[in-house]
Amino acid sequence: MESGLSQWMRIEALKSFIYPAFQFPMRTSLFAKKHWHAIDRALRKAIKQTLSLPERASNDYLYGHRKFGSFAIPILAEECELNRIDTAFKLLTSKDEKIRSIAREHMQNTVKARMRKDSVSDEDLEAYLSATFVDNDNAYSNEFTCARIASARLKVHWQFENGVAKLKHEDISLNASDRKKVLFALRDHFRMARSNRLLLCPKQGTTECVAKSRASSHFLFSGDETSFAVYRFFSSARLDLLSLRGNQPWKKNIDMSCRGCDECDLETLPHVLNHCKGRSRTWTFRHNCVCDRLEKALLTSE
Repeated sequence: MESGLSQWMRIEALKSFIYPAFQFPMRTSLFAKKHWHAIDRALRKAIKQTLSLPERASNDYLYGHRKFGSFAIPILAEECELNRIDTAFKLLTSKDEKIRSIAREHMQNTVKARMRKDSVSDEDLEAYLSATFVDNDNAYSNEFTCARIASARLKVHWQFENGVAKLKHEDISLNASDRKKVLFALRDHFRMARSNRLLLCPKQGTTECVAKSRASSHFLFSGDETSFAVYRFFSSARLDLLSLRGNQPWKKNIDMSCRGCDECDLETLPHVLNHCKGRSRTWTFRHNCVCDRLEKALLTSE
């Protein structure tokens, strides 16, 4: 994240090259979840520095859904769990009958050993993989024991009908025919939940107007019609985290009046952008920039 690339190129390179490289160790459960958490913490700090965000900026802004104006950066600890569930589900619903049969037999043997039964039913398989069956035996690990742990953490419920697996999570239901949609559907759901949680934040949840149109975030990953200075500014501005006097309520007995004029007792972002007469020249500049952008767009469309 310290390369000479522009800010948006660093984010795009991270999502295009670094995160996909973790796919194999995630699917094979090479590392424990705590190790992925450690990588997440290190990357999160670097990403916030790239976006010129303070440490107190909401993480949901980084990990939320793109259509809500967030960056949709994967959470490795969560991706690890999703890949474990996806791997087990794809084995059990494989289009190859031989692979499907071997996977089902392997899973049944695992559940038999854990439940100490000679035979298991669909209900037993559901109880085990959905983690409603209490199992304290860690004698060995395989893709199904890993999927069970991941399902418990993400609250994903397994269902079996005549040995055919299905997944449910809240209002999401995934059948065998949806085997290629598991990662996308669950990941999309969690990102939407984070974006909705961000909108409910009393301080930083000011991105509601941004979420109404994707055009508000068209430059996040391309840098179109923006500059380095603007890119460093906009994230903190959207979350209302700029170092203005009125944005520091934890500081007591300090002067919170506007530094650009003598007419406002509270220096806030709306005042600075729209009402501060000491910065009125920027109103004209902003107006001209919008007009130039519209003119360019109209000329291009002709």
